[in-house]
Amino acid sequence: MVRVESQKNFGLRIADCGLIRVPNPQSAIRNPKSRAAITLTEVLISMGILTLGLLGVAALFPVGGWYMQQAVISDNGAAIGQAVMNDIVARGTVNPKAWYAFVPQSLANSTAHVMFPSDGKYVNPKPAVLQTTFTRPFAQALNEALAQPAAATDTTLVSRQFGNAFIIDPMYVAAAAQRTNAPNNTVAYAFPASAVRSFPRNGAWGYYQNAAWNPWRTGTGSSNTNERVWPIRRVTFQDASSLFAGSKGWPINASMSAQLFHGNDDLTTDLPARDDRPARQNWDTIVSGSTTAPLARQWTGDYSWIVSVVPTTIAARDGMARNPESFSYDVSVVVFYKRILPSEPAANNPGAPGLQSAFANERMVSASVYSSGLNGGELLLTEIVDHPENPFQQLKTGNWIMLCGPHPNSTNEEPRFVLNWYQVLSIETGSWQGNQRLVSVRGPEWPWKPTTPPGYGVAGLSNDLCVAICRGAVAVHKRTMRLESEYGTGMALVKP
Repeated sequence: MVRVESQKNFGLRIADCGLIRVPNPQSAIRNPKSRAAITLTEVLISMGILTLGLLGVAALFPVGGWYMQQAVISDNGAAIGQAVMNDIVARGTVNPKAWYAFVPQSLANSTAHVMFPSDGKYVNPKPAVLQTTFTRPFAQALNEALAQPAAATDTTLVSRQFGNAFIIDPMYVAAAAQRTNAPNNTVAYAFPASAVRSFPRNGAWGYYQNAAWNPWRTGTGSSNTNERVWPIRRVTFQDASSLFAGSKGWPINASMSAQLFHGNDDLTTDLPARDDRPARQNWDTIVSGSTTAPLARQWTGDYSWIVSVVPTTIAARDGMARNPESFSYDVSVVVFYKRILPSEPAANNPGAPGLQSAFANERMVSASVYSSGLNGGELLLTEIVDHPENPFQQLKTGNWIMLCGPHPNSTNEEPRFVLNWYQVLSIETGSWQGNQRLVSVRGPEWPWKPTTPPGYGVAGLSNDLCVAICRGAVAVHKRTMRLESEYGTGMALVKP
């Protein structure tokens, strides 16, 4: 039986299976307001949102390109550092008997600086005064210094005379120093270069005040400005090509030093006009008649390096004169990207352009240990007035800085010096003064512990350290090793 409901409900109910509700057809008939298109306002809003999105995406390209370039530079620097570490051993670069050091000025009232028979021995004819030239055979002069009766009772004499850490840097010596006897060579002896203005000496201009620096001081007054005693010394090599007219013993020139300490692996390429064609390497060519033959691949020469050698003990420092293979040394290859060398030999006048260019890219700042850890920590850096420009303009994340200072166990009887390289992870200004920066660094564990509060002016060696900021230092490869005592076959050197 089927029962039909009223028209109001307009539905059917089947007795056997229940009610099936059928909607009213008239209720489905509607007349909504028609919408043919969107408004101009909506178009403008949509275009603004799309533009902001596209600008955000476009901004990622230069940032991404910059980070890609930094990654390539870092990777290339790390690879070069490892390759150079093997190369310097094969060439005899880390052989102290191959080094030529700076002959310091000898003052009548100075017991720290004396002349030795080997100073200038290999320069013929000898200049009237052999001071301030890189004509000192390092190992031979060190051996003569150790034989002095005074050195047996006062080890600080040798520390002041020869230092306790060494930077093999022929390129800088060739650029900043001259071969003749001239006072402007003093700017090339120390590393960093601006250390000649702030070396650890008491009195006026003296910055480092802790007594641990005493083994490298020569006096207590401000008149000893010509006594150079900074512990980190630059060394170079002998120029075998200077054997003309019986003359020998000058340091190598800029061309030869570039061949030894300048990379040629960063080859140049040209991109073709068509995108589906590979890049093509550039060649130097030679033209002979109608034939053009390739001569050598072209390279940009953006990478160069220096080598730091740090004796782990005072006995290792003295052993460099006789048997360096019997001791351990911390050797680091520091790779630079587009390093800027002094443009001209510098005069001693602090306002001379040559001196300023020598200081500009190797700055020296004070350091206080803020925190320490197994792989570095935090340092509070304070500017030293050694150059008109702010040194922190050269401080970049990812680059490497040098931290150095006397070891906490250093004494006058056994001076010990520490030098390590650290990568900058972050730089903060915070509430510190404009001449200070708080940096987080990664690298070897240092022996100093933080003091409270950190900062210069508080007693303690941890607040009296030095940091060198060198423009363009992008990679460091370190190895603890024994030095070679024989000449390598690759170094064109003249044996003493």
